[in-house]
Amino acid sequence: QRNASGVTKLFQGNSITIHDNRRWLTKPNIKTAAWKVSQCVANIDKFILNRILEFAFHLVSPLNHVGAILVWFLKPSPEYSDPNPLNFSILDEPLSKMICHLLSQVDGATYLSPAGDIIKTGVQLKYSDLSKKIIPEYKGTRHTSSLRFSYDHEEVIVITISEDGPVTVFSSGANIADLQIYT
Repeated sequence: QRNASGVTKLFQGNSITIHDNRRWLTKPNIKTAAWKVSQCVANIDKFILNRILEFAFHLVSPLNHVGAILVWFLKPSPEYSDPNPLNFSILDEPLSKMICHLLSQVDGATYLSPAGDIIKTGVQLKYSDLSKKIIPEYKGTRHTSSLRFSYDHEEVIVITISEDGPVTVFSSGANIADLQIYT
């Protein structure tokens, strides 16, 4: 596939190879990561999962020095709801750039409803003393908090976007998928 600006994309099995102005990049296929996640988490909405992973990896991840945490609640949770939700959906593609900008301006996690709606943002993830004791530090603070929070809350999937690009998916205190661009 070649677009008007000359960027060529080669789709091959589990990855996409991109040739952009003498630079070669390889990106994993989102569907492979989504399949891994669906094997670890029962009864997951695969359409919403694919959209959240596309948003995280193709829109937020390429932004320079923007990291984020998306906490997707798989079941409604009154404990983590907000009486004044933002009424934006990660599934609403026309709002994608605006949501990326919002995430670049806010520190902390963003909570997503089971339907992919943004419940609230700027949330500090709190984890238990038990998870701190049994789950060692992993990469940086953002990843460690995400991993420990996912251990304490089995009803969530935590998608962590590193400032340098990679996207990691956590569930039940385990890293269940990674998305990374290779040059």
